[in-house]
Amino acid sequence: MKFRLKDYQDDAVAEVLANLRKCRTWWHADKDRSAFALSAPTAAGKTVIAGAVIEALFHGNGSLSHRLPRAT
Repeated sequence: MKFRLKDYQDDAVAEVLANLRKCRTWWHADKDRSAFALSAPTAAGKTVIAGAVIEALFHGNGSLSHRLPRAT
């Protein structure tokens, strides 16, 4: 990643990955659709957080690899 995440951004990435894991579990268990939102103040880095989540999902990330949703 081009940017070094701030502590609160790293926590947000971990939380989004955890929410994605929950959503996937609910879908596989009950075909239950779900959604969540990433909200933060202006200039908090929501786009950077989203980019880090996408990068972690597609390419992995050494510091986040233990937090990635597991394949089923």
